[in-house]
Amino acid sequence: MGQVYFGGVNYNVRQKILDLLHFAVGEPPVRYVGIPLTSKTLSSQDCATLIERMTNKVNCWTSKMLSFAGRLQLIRSILYGMQNFWCNIFILRKKVIKNAEQIRRDYLCSSMLYNHRKAKVSWTKVYSPKCSSELGLYSIGLLNNALMLKHMWAITLQCDTMWVRWIHAYYLKKSDFWSIQPKPHFSWQLRKLLKLRDEALKCIDIDDSGCRWHKPAFSVSSAYKLLATTGDKKNWTRLVSSSYTVPKHAFIFWIACLDRLPTKYKMKRFGIIDEKTCPLCCNQIETKNRLFFECAYSLRVWKTVMRFIQLPDASCRLNDIIEWMEKVMRGKSAVHSIQKASVAACMYHLWISRNKNVLSVSSSQWSNACRRSFCDRSSLQQSSAFEGDKG
Repeated sequence: MGQVYFGGVNYNVRQKILDLLHFAVGEPPVRYVGIPLTSKTLSSQDCATLIERMTNKVNCWTSKMLSFAGRLQLIRSILYGMQNFWCNIFILRKKVIKNAEQIRRDYLCSSMLYNHRKAKVSWTKVYSPKCSSELGLYSIGLLNNALMLKHMWAITLQCDTMWVRWIHAYYLKKSDFWSIQPKPHFSWQLRKLLKLRDEALKCIDIDDSGCRWHKPAFSVSSAYKLLATTGDKKNWTRLVSSSYTVPKHAFIFWIACLDRLPTKYKMKRFGIIDEKTCPLCCNQIETKNRLFFECAYSLRVWKTVMRFIQLPDASCRLNDIIEWMEKVMRGKSAVHSIQKASVAACMYHLWISRNKNVLSVSSSQWSNACRRSFCDRSSLQQSSAFEGDKG
C-alpha cells in the first residue's frame, strides 16, 4: 500500500485526503532509492542502510576463497559504487565513514568482517595519494569532500539546476558564496558546504576579478588529489598499475617494492622461526634480493624471462631493477606493457615456488616457474599481442 506524508495540514483536511486516496500515513524520514530525504541533520542511524548493504555484500563473499587481488576487485567495483552514491549526495558523518572504512579494511586484509588480523601494509598507506594509483583505493572522507566541492562548483557558477536555483533564491539572495556567513535558517547541508570553503581554496584562484576555479569543467579526481596530502611518488607506481599485469601478480610486486614480504630473514628477526636459509637454493640467508635475484634458481628464471621479452640481463637488486625498468619501459605501448607484466609474473611465480618449498611440497624445476610465468591465461593473450607487434 502507498503512503502519504503530511506537514502543516489541518486534521480535517488530512482525513478527507486519506478517505479519497486510501493510503497509509507515512512517517519521516522518507526514503527514495534507499536514500533518506530529510531536512534535518543526517544522523548515523539514517545511514544504517549503507552500512547494512555493505555488510551483507561482504558476508556473501566470505565463503569464496578469493585472493587479495580478487577481494580488491570486489571492493573497487561494488563497495565503491555503494558509498560513492551516498557521498555524492550527503556529507557523511565521521562515524559512518569510520564504519565503512573498517568494513573495507577487514575484508581486504582478512576476507571477513571484524577479524582484525595484522595487515601487511598500514591502511593509511594503502589509500594514500602516492599509492592510490597502484591499488585504486581512496579515502572515503576525502572522496566525500571532493564530491561536495562539485556542488560548490555548481553553486558558484550558477548551473541551471533546480537545486542551485533554490539555493540562490532562498538562501544566498544575490550574496557572494565565498563571503556569506552561515545563518540559523540555513539547511545543515548548506552549513556543511560553507565550512568546506577553506578546502575549496585549493581548487580556485583568487585575483582582483574574484574567485575562479582552476578548470571550467569540474573533475572529482583532480579535486581529490588537491585535497589529499601529497607524498613522494614512488618510481615503481606505473610498473605496478600496468593494465596488462594480472592483479595477483601486481599485488606481490607491490608488496615486494614496499619490502613487506615475510622472508625468512625477517621472520628470524621477529623470533618466529630459527632457520633462515633460502628455500630455493638452500644456501645463504633468504633476503628479498637473495630470493628474487641472487640465488641460482632465480637467476636461471630471470635470464629465460629476459630473453623472452627481448631485454638484456638486469641487476641483482630490486631497487636497481625498478630504476632500470623505469628507464627502459617508459612507454605505454603494448610491448612495454607486456614487458612490465612479464616481470611481475616472474616475481609472483618465484614467490609461489618459494612457498611450496617452505611448506615441504615437492620442489619444482626452474623451467616450471618460467613456463607458469608465460602460460597464465592472460599471459597467453599478452604473448600473442607481443608476437604480433614484434612482427
